[in-house]
Amino acid sequence: MKLFPASAVDPGYIRDVLAPLPFLRVVPSGGVSLENAGDWIRAGAAAVSVGSSLVSTALLTDDSTAELTARARAFVERVAQARRQAGHAR
Repeated sequence: MKLFPASAVDPGYIRDVLAPLPFLRVVPSGGVSLENAGDWIRAGAAAVSVGSSLVSTALLTDDSTAELTARARAFVERVAQARRQAGHAR
């Protein structure tokens, strides 16, 4: 289930929703950043959806594939770290 806009709530919302409905796979979108991606995963999100926090306007105009790759790697690492901390490997 896509949760949009995630910026309207906080990661605790997913925790509250999943308490009675643990079978849901929730993916927050809209407001997920590198700074809070791990919080969403630790709260129980199946994944996170990122857009502007991954691909900024400056990145598009600079055509910097190296910067895009570095940002994508940072997101993957942050999510993997949060999954390890939460004790699940979805």
